[in-house]
Amino acid sequence: MKLQVLIDLSLMLVLASGSKDQDWNITVPESINATLGSDVTIKCTFDYPKKYSNDSVQVYWKMKVASNITINDQDKNAFICHTNDSFVLTEYRRRTHLIRDESNKSCSVKILNVRHNISDIYVRIVLTTEKYSFKKHLVSIFVLDEDSSPTLYVVAAVPASAVLIIIIIVSGCLCYRKRRRSKSITREESGYYANFSRAPSNPVHSEATCKTHDNRKHPEPKVIDESVYVNTEAITAQMGQRLDHREVIYENVNCSK
Repeated sequence: MKLQVLIDLSLMLVLASGSKDQDWNITVPESINATLGSDVTIKCTFDYPKKYSNDSVQVYWKMKVASNITINDQDKNAFICHTNDSFVLTEYRRRTHLIRDESNKSCSVKILNVRHNISDIYVRIVLTTEKYSFKKHLVSIFVLDEDSSPTLYVVAAVPASAVLIIIIIVSGCLCYRKRRRSKSITREESGYYANFSRAPSNPVHSEATCKTHDNRKHPEPKVIDESVYVNTEAITAQMGQRLDHREVIYENVNCSK
């Protein structure tokens, strides 16, 4: 019997907490990217149960770090935005501004001169008869360095396919130039034409042929004694006279080799 009572009480507590969370609603971004030194505005709208519609509403922004001051509240985490600036973390004093619009239940916050990443900040609502913290809806701000961001855009703009095509073209040009240089070309000029012929890769060896001719025995020279006749025409008449006859003079020349 006692076990059944405990189960019923547990179910009632679970249903009560679930209904309470459903009545408390908030819309915030999970993360925001910001440049170094810029101002960041976190947009926020919230809603609470209608039974508290007549209560006054106060909105605060907190961070999931322990506060260094005494807070008369169940939520002991530090404030980053409060109506009393002395309650705010020293780092965020005079750097946060609450932007409220009661007509649409807006509770946006503006943080000036963001210098580093900010994690786990949330909204706490304080009504006249109730208080609630949206710890399940945390917001984080990530700061991007201005010097590194342009490099990331350039790398992303160049597709991998374009890089591959450039590598193939350069490799093809280098191979073609290397192939042309490896071919030796000789030029022969003859008349009006220029004949080109490739030098053979294996030059012809003529030593064996020369040795073959050198080893042959040449016949000894023969001495021939023969008379050689040379015909010479000589003019016997004097200059200015008419020649009536010609005399042929034969001269024997003995040549021996």
